[in-house]
Amino acid sequence: MKESLSLPVLIGQHTSPNVESLFSVLLRLYCTEVVKEAEDNDGISTGSVYISLCNRG
Repeated sequence: MKESLSLPVLIGQHTSPNVESLFSVLLRLYCTEVVKEAEDNDGISTGSVYISLCNRG
């Protein structure tokens, strides 16, 4: 992304439970912001991208 973000970005990604997602890896290649797969009780920070992997059981 060319401009820094003033808000957090939350993405819900629906995938098969048996398939490893490379979406966060690919986003890191193109973004200067922090990109991470969200975990329980994570705090949400401005300018970060969080990916929630849905359908994981």
